[in-house]
Amino acid sequence: MISAILFFAAQLSSLALAFTTLPIWIFFGYQIIYFMYHPNRWWYYSVPSLRYSLLFSLAVITTAFIWRARGRGLRILDSKPIVFLLLLLAWFFAVQIWSYSSVTHSFAAEHFVKTCVIAVAAFIICDSKKSIDVVLIGYVAGAAYLGYYTYQFGRTGYGRVEGIGTVDAPDVNDVAAMLAPAAVFALHFFWRYRSVYGRVGAVVCGAFIVNALVLMNSRGAYLGLLVGAAYYMWRLFYSRLSVENLRGKVILVGILGFLAMIYVVDDSAISRFVSLKDEAQTETPSSESGSTRIYFWLAAIEMSKDHPMGLGAGGFVLNSHQYIREDVDTGRSRNRAVHSTWFQALTEVGYPGFILFLLMLLSAALSLEKARRLLQQENDVESYLTVIGIQAACGAFLVSITFLDRMRSEALYWLVMLAAAAAQVYYFKSSKSASSSARTT
Repeated sequence: MISAILFFAAQLSSLALAFTTLPIWIFFGYQIIYFMYHPNRWWYYSVPSLRYSLLFSLAVITTAFIWRARGRGLRILDSKPIVFLLLLLAWFFAVQIWSYSSVTHSFAAEHFVKTCVIAVAAFIICDSKKSIDVVLIGYVAGAAYLGYYTYQFGRTGYGRVEGIGTVDAPDVNDVAAMLAPAAVFALHFFWRYRSVYGRVGAVVCGAFIVNALVLMNSRGAYLGLLVGAAYYMWRLFYSRLSVENLRGKVILVGILGFLAMIYVVDDSAISRFVSLKDEAQTETPSSESGSTRIYFWLAAIEMSKDHPMGLGAGGFVLNSHQYIREDVDTGRSRNRAVHSTWFQALTEVGYPGFILFLLMLLSAALSLEKARRLLQQENDVESYLTVIGIQAACGAFLVSITFLDRMRSEALYWLVMLAAAAAQVYYFKSSKSASSSARTT
């Protein structure tokens, strides 16, 4: 009952706040629906059966149109990551012509266009520092609910929690990858908030999220979180910001975080993480393990040579039996997923699409780095923390999906949208303002 109340309260409050304060709150409502509403939730049938996600999707798009019609919001053509995102979407549609399975590709394209259009619409209305904070809060709040929901279930007999997912991420590894950036954002809010209540809230949310990651036992997500958190603390340690005893605080928080991880992580999680090394040492083509995916990646490279324009969605799975070595144990089927977003992109959209995919990510990274350097020079502490938080979250997710097929995942394009919006708000707007002031003077 509490979940259903929270579900409707989040929607109604986001609608009210979108009309009275910032339009980005409508996207906050969409985020909450994404994390909360799913047929596998035990309370799913206790609420009216409506297409909540579709309704809020249309609301986000409509709000973006209205915002731009009023001459407000961010401009799409001003952002290279968003331009490359749209070019990638256009190329994905073009691949339909020669895709191996037109039905599979058409189904994937339908969902991909929704993901991209929502991300672009959110980018338009994410035109201020407060708007960026709203999106980050929505991500953390939704992930914390998922962490709480996971805590209620615990692990299954296989040593991992199962049956916890979202619409586009039903597999436990997919969900874990999506939670890794949320844990980084929780760490970010711990540093950002100065009030006790804000920091306690960040700690509670972070605890639920990290506990869920432990229960999910995804090694890729562990690596992603480790990389993201380490990057955030490293940037903070060497930032040279005018914060009293900053390095001492970073060391203290790092020690406390390490002790908290020791308390949360159990033997099952440690064994699974250590198994990465064991598999690398003992893996052979005739024994299936996590490192068997290396042979899938090699097969993807060979497949891309034969099909440089891509095979469309599901192309690798449907043709993998022709490219995976015969002596490789693939389990019950020879048709396997490639288990890497990078090689998924290479085989689905070919070399042109793969280049667009990389350019989208690279332009987002370079734009964020420009903003970070500017904010460090200006000693803008809060804005600097937000930018390195987004950088760290993007890194955490990209590391996690290196071992998963998540090229069309919602979380990826939320992060691209956040990176593009942050670059516009924190760097390009500041640069334009400085230029205008110089001309006036």
